[in-house]
This record gives sequence, structure tokens and C-alpha cells, in this order.
Amino acid sequence: GVEVDKKKAVQLYSQAADKGHASAIFNLAYCYRNGDGVKKDKEKAITLWKKAADLGNAYALYNLKALGIDYTPCPPKQEQQQQQEEEEEEE
Repeated sequence: GVEVDKKKAVQLYSQAADKGHASAIFNLAYCYRNGDGVKKDKEKAITLWKKAADLGNAYALYNLKALGIDYTPCPPKQEQQQQQEEEEEEE
């Protein structure tokens, strides 16, 4: 079999996450939650799960709820539209 390289997994998840891949963001959050290939960081995991949920990842939303966090996703398109509306109101 192939040897598991958790640090390499984190590196690859990070690269994909930087490109906006929700499943990679979700998996990267798991790495931080469990300390797989990175220092354990629950807050970082929560931040990443929120980002993944914003991108439509239902599993991220489930994990947040399991931690007792009631989070309403805000899809990126809505954020951009909201910013444009606010800018138009300022004019």
C-alpha cells in the first residue's frame, strides 16, 4: 500500500482550498480539528467549516451544528451582491 503522508495531504488540501474548492476546505478543517499533519486548532477548523458551508458544503454545516454552533451560510455571490447594493446606496 501507499504510506499516508498527512503533512502532504494538508499541503494539497490547502492548495485546493485557496482555489475555492469546498470539499478541500472541509477536509482541511478536519485536519485542523484532529491535528492531522498540522497543529490541532479547533478555531481554525470552525472558521474553515464556516467557509465550506458558505460554499454549499452540507457536511460542514452538520459539523458546526454538532459542535453546538448555529451557523447560517452566506454564499459568496450574496456577499458580493450585498456589497454592490451598499455601494449604490452610498452614491
